[in-house]
Amino acid sequence: MKNKWNRRPQKPKQQWKKDGGREVTVRYGDFDTAMRIWKKKIKKSGILVDLKKKEYFESRSEKERNAKKKAIRRFERRKLKEYKY
Repeated sequence: MKNKWNRRPQKPKQQWKKDGGREVTVRYGDFDTAMRIWKKKIKKSGILVDLKKKEYFESRSEKERNAKKKAIRRFERRKLKEYKY
């Protein structure tokens, strides 16, 4: 049985402050990882989708038409998956 006092002393871990909503800290100069994390946050929050929707004006009838088209596509895809197996 090992004694807990025979262990090598560990280095204290570096404490990072928690990142906010759309900001990411670059740690150890690793920009690629920070960029990947930032992209995931942006995608999860849905900011880009909102920007693309608000880029052009869409009337109420267009919105309804597009929603109906999406529903039809979803239904067709689901039907294809069911009959595929």
